[in-house]
Amino acid sequence: MPLLQQLHKEEAVKGLKLSGQPNDTKCETCLLSKFTRFPFHGIAGKSKAALELVHMDLVGPFPVRGSKGERMATRKLLSSTSGGATTEQQEQAQGEDAVLFLGDDQESDDEEPAYCFYAPIQPPSMDYALAGPQRGKWLVSRDAEYNSQMENHTWDLVYLPNGKKAIQCKWLAKIKTDEKGEPSVYKSRLVAKGFQQKEKEDYKEVFAPTAKSPTLRVLLAVAAVRKWKVKQMDIVTAFLYGIVEEEVYMVQPPGYEDGTGRVCKLNKAIYGLKQAPRCWYNRLASALEGIGFRASACDESLFLMGNGESLVLLLVYVDDILLFSSSDKEIDGVQRKLTEQFKCKSLGEARYYLGMHIERDTERGWLKLHQGQYINTLAEKYSLQEEREVVTPLPSEFNS
Repeated sequence: MPLLQQLHKEEAVKGLKLSGQPNDTKCETCLLSKFTRFPFHGIAGKSKAALELVHMDLVGPFPVRGSKGERMATRKLLSSTSGGATTEQQEQAQGEDAVLFLGDDQESDDEEPAYCFYAPIQPPSMDYALAGPQRGKWLVSRDAEYNSQMENHTWDLVYLPNGKKAIQCKWLAKIKTDEKGEPSVYKSRLVAKGFQQKEKEDYKEVFAPTAKSPTLRVLLAVAAVRKWKVKQMDIVTAFLYGIVEEEVYMVQPPGYEDGTGRVCKLNKAIYGLKQAPRCWYNRLASALEGIGFRASACDESLFLMGNGESLVLLLVYVDDILLFSSSDKEIDGVQRKLTEQFKCKSLGEARYYLGMHIERDTERGWLKLHQGQYINTLAEKYSLQEEREVVTPLPSEFNS
């Protein structure tokens, strides 16, 4: 018996009256709630390349109707994976050049712009980077990264044992800039999809200490007062020197498969593995202890060697290293010993570290840190170049 009729018969609802035949009485709310709801699936997936989707722009309404009475118009930009269809024609098609962008200083499309704006962006994927104008640089960069993996004997190609699962990997592309914000390095990196790992099966401990901000500021302050030398160096493909203790399998890198169906049994830590930072830190700490350094009790990312005039301080943030000492000879000796064990890149006097500019006047004994380039980048990103400046970083009327 329908619920509404049962409530009426039992007089369970005060004031409920049913008109017409009881059998014909239907509850509109019940009918609507029982309708089948079909899922709404998006017709377009996530784009992997520029102009892969169809972009549409609806223009109007126009004050004057068109020849067919329309007041709205639709402009379409087809994706790169599909072509537009045209009706059959007996002669060559004709068309006019389209103006894609009009500069702010142009009154019409017949004028030449006085200047153009160039905004370098980080490619969202390696496929996107390879489809762009810098394809040649990215191919060279990717080959260099793969050759580094081979030189370090990062993996052995084996057939996947029963009961084991190989995690996926992918290529990342990143444009590194100098202190002026100009592109300086096109960096390719092979990373494992560590989120597919399982605790106690593929990894155990993952923590690795990195340089703390107070430690860096104290060291720079001491260096400024005592006029110490501050030099910077970088460990190339640092994580590849870490030894993996667990049994981890990974598919072959995209673009370098040999077609045998084998997988990579990792010998060294690769970027993306959950235990990779810890493996690299343990390897670096062991190497530093071997040449005479000892870890600080206050900050495990700070290492000390010698005393007096021969004192050398070494600060580590993953693969970026700062060396402090009053003697260039001592710093050069440490760099030479590290180069014997790792592939290092000497960057000279520290000028740009962890996104911070380091300006220094040795004669006057002062050192200044700022993030001017980072601020300008954020201002351009959010169109704040023309906003009013304030003296304090945050206006006093704002409550945090």
